[in-house]
Amino acid sequence: MSKRVATKVLSCALLATTAILGEAQTSKTWNLPTINLAVAYRLFEDGKLGSLVYLAQLYCGGESCELITAGLNGCLPLLPGEKQSQAFEIGLTRTGTDDGSLEIVGYHCAKGQGAILVKKHWMGADITYRFGFTVFDCTGPVPAIISILTSFDGAAVHPHSDQVESWTLVPFKGAYVRWTPDCPLVLPGVTGR
Repeated sequence: MSKRVATKVLSCALLATTAILGEAQTSKTWNLPTINLAVAYRLFEDGKLGSLVYLAQLYCGGESCELITAGLNGCLPLLPGEKQSQAFEIGLTRTGTDDGSLEIVGYHCAKGQGAILVKKHWMGADITYRFGFTVFDCTGPVPAIISILTSFDGAAVHPHSDQVESWTLVPFKGAYVRWTPDCPLVLPGVTGR
C-alpha cells in the first residue's frame, strides 16, 4: 500500500472512529468513572501484520487517564553483532493526561455500552486508541468500574521530513490468548560485586 493511500485510509478510519463516539464530550473537562482496560495488539503496516506485540493498559478516573504500554517482542541481539543470541526486553512506556503526553479525545456511555478515545503523543508520533466497553449501568451518577473490553482499534501517524508513516493497531481476539514470543525473555538483574 502506498503511503498516500495509507494516509487516506488512516484519515477515514479516524473520522469513522470519531463519528462512532457520536455524543462524545467535546469539553476538556471530564468526569470519568473508574476505567481499567487492557489489550494486546500488533501493528498492521504495508499490507502485513507485524511480529512485534504490544500490551496496553488504560486507567482513568475523574479528569485524568494513564496509558502504560509494553513492547513484548522486540528481538534484539544481546551483544552488538551477535545475531545468534537474540532476546527481548520488556520495554515500558507511560503516558498520562497530567503531563500532557496523553489526551482524552472523547468518552461516551449509554445503555450499557460505551467507548473512550485517547491520543498518545510519543517520540514525534500521534497514536490514537479507541477502547469499546460494556458496563452494567451508565445512567447512575458514577458507573461501576469499567473493565470489560468489547472492541479495540487504533491508528498511528509519524511524520518524517519527506513522508508520513502510518499504521493501524490490530487486537488479539478472545478474552485471553496464548502467545509464544519469537525470542526468549531477558530480565534485568543485579550485576554488583
